Amino acid sequence: TYKRYGYKTLIIWEHELKNLDKVKTNILKFNKK
Repeated sequence: TYKRYGYKTLIIWEHELKNLDKVKTNILKFNKK
């Protein structure tokens, strides 16, 4: 994984792109971690 190099990884699946509001929320939550 990239964690050992100091990176965080967020996976967004293709089917999730149908609901961009949810994707946006997930990105914002991920960025706060």
